[in-house]
Amino acid sequence: MEHFLAIADTGSISAGAARLGVTQPGLSQSISALERDLGVLLFRRSRHTSLTPAGRVFVDTARRVVHDLARSRSTLLQVTRSEAGTLRVACPSSLAVDPLTYLFGAFRRRYPRVRLEMRAVSDGNPGADLVRDGSADLALDFAASAPQGMCATALGERTLLAVLPRTHNDQHLRTISIRALLDHGLVTSRRGGASRDALEALVGADTVAHSITVETEHEEAVLPLVLGGAGAAMLPDRQALLARNTLGLSVARLDTPITQSIVLVGPPDQEGTSASAFIEVARETVSAQITTESEDG
Repeated sequence: MEHFLAIADTGSISAGAARLGVTQPGLSQSISALERDLGVLLFRRSRHTSLTPAGRVFVDTARRVVHDLARSRSTLLQVTRSEAGTLRVACPSSLAVDPLTYLFGAFRRRYPRVRLEMRAVSDGNPGADLVRDGSADLALDFAASAPQGMCATALGERTLLAVLPRTHNDQHLRTISIRALLDHGLVTSRRGGASRDALEALVGADTVAHSITVETEHEEAVLPLVLGGAGAAMLPDRQALLARNTLGLSVARLDTPITQSIVLVGPPDQEGTSASAFIEVARETVSAQITTESEDG
């Protein structure tokens, strides 16, 4: 079913195989086997793969089956804690390090028998698509209106802070203007990421582009690049404060604050599942983080 939905959603066998991480011949064989079992053709195979009338009817049925199977798996896991199970959470790379790693740690401490999977979502693409097709149980994303048929649980906001190589000029820096940040030379992800989009909304895409010293496709490389002296960056508050306390980098608040609202997206009928337990743990973890940061000042 997941193989069928991957092709139906992406529009081609090659794109479906890429989403699932399988080979194109293997995916084709899987679909052929499904068509033999059902006794109908689901796709027209020509220069472009398209759904047959039977395939279009089958899409909704397949989504329900995949969702019900995932829900049943989570429910059984919740009832029988001694059994191994899996909870899959999708997120863009800009949320993988902070806050998802912290949320995974908190959840594992409370539910050590649950196996967690982090599913990648391209920046700018809705993680809810993976929940809808059954590839993920939840999606961590930036706040937006809840997709049709989904529920969004608000987890609060995170603030972006400036992170700079430590020099004698900014050891005691507490606030920095965005213009001064850009004058240091900007280390940033490529366009389409939430942090860069927020900065471009304030000062304009051209201004940001002219200030870039390093543009990287690897979100996890931004902090090491700053540490290596390649420039300055904006990072989520928790990650930035960790860099200050452990790596000795300089951290400053922006004179024009940039905040990002974060939500967990999932199906509405998840009460009593491991997904609902994760949402509860996430709320508590974020609340504790806000309290700690208030005390830190």
